[in-house]
Amino acid sequence: MTKTKSNTITDSSWDIPFWFAVFSPVLGILLGFLGLLLFFH
Repeated sequence: MTKTKSNTITDSSWDIPFWFAVFSPVLGILLGFLGLLLFFH
């Protein structure tokens, strides 16, 4: 069990759920910001 913990960092395959949880709020903010710019432009 302890070996898999360190393998997730050095493993070539990305942790999809982790990056999805990180990038979905960022993408939501960016899309909302662009939407506001286009709406008020």
